[in-house]
Amino acid sequence: FFDSEKSKQYAPQTVNYSGNPCFLWVNISEKYKQGAIFKRQNSFTMLQRFKEKWDIKSNFQLFVILFVFSVTGSAALVVRKMVFHMVGIQPDTSLLIKVPLYILVLVPSYQFLLLVIGSLLGQYRFFLAYEKKTVGRLIRRNKKLHEEN
Repeated sequence: FFDSEKSKQYAPQTVNYSGNPCFLWVNISEKYKQGAIFKRQNSFTMLQRFKEKWDIKSNFQLFVILFVFSVTGSAALVVRKMVFHMVGIQPDTSLLIKVPLYILVLVPSYQFLLLVIGSLLGQYRFFLAYEKKTVGRLIRRNKKLHEEN
């Protein structure tokens, strides 16, 4: 992300190239390599942070958990398609009907499929704890909204 002092020094300059004006960043590649302008996170450290946050012991378990998240997202969309077909939602149906139905179908189906697929791949404890945390956040948020009103 930009450092304000560096961004003033390395502002884009208009250059006339073959009769067409274009913008160039001066010395940006050199400063990028030095890490002065952009802060870049290594993917290895990101995976380590996931392992620490979720209290995961092995890389294989992390791979299985990330795989479950990806498969569950795709499976929830398949469920949504089936439900929309059964209910009779067409492409020309109003968004005022589609969006609430989309949320009502997708959220519970994703939560349920996450537990089922996670269990099938041997990660039931992790996903049960994850679901409890997620549902707990939703319930606390609703309580705060009711207390404010």
